Amino acid sequence: MEDHREFYYDNDEYFNPKLNLNDSVLKEKRIINAIDSVLSNKDSSKNSEFLPLFNTLVTKYPNNQESGVFLGLDIGGTNLRIVLLNLKDSDESDRKIIIDNYDVPVEFRQSTSEKFFDYLAGCLKNFYDKNQNILKDSPSRIPLGFSFSFCFEQLTINSGRCLQFSIATNLIDGIGKCPVQLFQKSIDSLQLPVEIVALANDSTTTLICGKYFDPKTEISLILGSGGNVAYVENVAADFRIENPREKFGLPLAPEKMIINSEVFLFGDNHQIDDLKTCYDFELDAMSLLPGNYTYVSRYRLPLYFLNR
Repeated sequence: MEDHREFYYDNDEYFNPKLNLNDSVLKEKRIINAIDSVLSNKDSSKNSEFLPLFNTLVTKYPNNQESGVFLGLDIGGTNLRIVLLNLKDSDESDRKIIIDNYDVPVEFRQSTSEKFFDYLAGCLKNFYDKNQNILKDSPSRIPLGFSFSFCFEQLTINSGRCLQFSIATNLIDGIGKCPVQLFQKSIDSLQLPVEIVALANDSTTTLICGKYFDPKTEISLILGSGGNVAYVENVAADFRIENPREKFGLPLAPEKMIINSEVFLFGDNHQIDDLKTCYDFELDAMSLLPGNYTYVSRYRLPLYFLNR
């Protein structure tokens, strides 16, 4: 293979610091401008393709007064985590947290949505059976919070629409469907007394957790197999929301909400092509999902490449 390194070092601004990028490129606050444009509702259909900024409908946070038994399940690009929270009362010494991790083999991650969610339900049943001593005194249906770390549009607090998968996961038939409905069907098929009551992204749940430990927390950052950012936004600043009370289903319009930015989708519509190198384009073409998550894949290229 012919060695083109000398050409790239001499002619590519990314590798050669002696070459200066255009001043307008250096000065552009591209992501900030995109956020402002989306929230201002200017050509919203076009701007949402550049940066989704999903309204999570989350307006309140835990206050340490919660009680009961709850389950949580988090599935992302690498791990499956299941957690049991036994919150008997406000006395933290009497609260228990049990966490288990499970592998999700690639044959389920790149199959059908039915096989994928059936596998998750099987792991949940395994966890449930191991903790029967705690769960046996639970209500008839145990509430479960579902952290789904793939790109989805939030429709209600416990429903959404899958838009995109990432890295080693690609469920083609799952696009456009609700992950809660798919997962709940698999749970019910095993006759587990579990009901999914909330759907969220990992960046959203991280921010909620941060708020629990420090109410001043305003932003969360995920840097792992993939990446994402969630932040607290003023409801009044989002002109896409025409009727806040109706949107949130509350008697009074909330002042603040959590936005799931999906910021690492920025660039999938060629907004930063001028900042990419030839290697970015070549490796993207060989990845599992060419043209998707091109921004985040710049620091996770080996993983995207190896899982093609």
